[in-house]
Amino acid sequence: YPYNPTYKLYKGSAIGLKARVTLGRKQWFKTLSNAYKGFVIIDDVAENNPDIVDALLPIGIIEYYAGISNSILKYAIKIYGLTASKELGLQKMNLAADEGSWSWIEAKSILSNIYLWVEDEPILALNHSKDLANHFPNNFYFNLLYLESNIRTNNLSISSTIIEDMDFKLSKLSDMQRTWYQPYLIYEKALYSFYKKDFKSSLSLVNEAINNYAAELDIVLANAFLLQGKCYDKIGKRKKAKESYQMCIDLKNLS
Repeated sequence: YPYNPTYKLYKGSAIGLKARVTLGRKQWFKTLSNAYKGFVIIDDVAENNPDIVDALLPIGIIEYYAGISNSILKYAIKIYGLTASKELGLQKMNLAADEGSWSWIEAKSILSNIYLWVEDEPILALNHSKDLANHFPNNFYFNLLYLESNIRTNNLSISSTIIEDMDFKLSKLSDMQRTWYQPYLIYEKALYSFYKKDFKSSLSLVNEAINNYAAELDIVLANAFLLQGKCYDKIGKRKKAKESYQMCIDLKNLS
């Protein structure tokens, strides 16, 4: 079905998935190249079929990503006729989240990540992560996003309930899933303790999360180092705090 816009959109999205691999390896230019190959197809769908809101998600991702990247990437984006703007990128992703027929799940997941760990807007993350957790109550990752959003917005009573529920759900995961997600949950518990002003417990938990971290992407690890540094600062260990902050910076993951 070469003329069916939905099929073309699927094709462009599938090609663009290569960018996920290179993004995980922090190969920025390969990420841009792979994303653009899929984008060419998606952009054609969006231009000729404005009613297909789902096509705005990958376009928004590229515009946002270029908007927070270095000047060389911004220049490359302009050559392709795109706008390197995080504001426009966020606008498109939010449209896909609110109105997309099938892209809304991915859009809300991405926006939750961005608002929590890049833009530092946990209230905006809460709106999206709550939808995901309500629609997919057994999805451990979506519940992690929802938990972090509640902790960061000081909904500590709700956070405590979510933590209890997630402790139970953790036992239902496969061995590989537990290896990946348990350090995430331990980090969330450390963050919860920090907001409760129990800094020693928070430090002990975040150290455990860092020492056992096994996930492919390191955005949570970066925030764990940040939290570790804040804990050290709270207990008067400034030198160790600065070491933690430096390890956070050294990951260079744009968070």
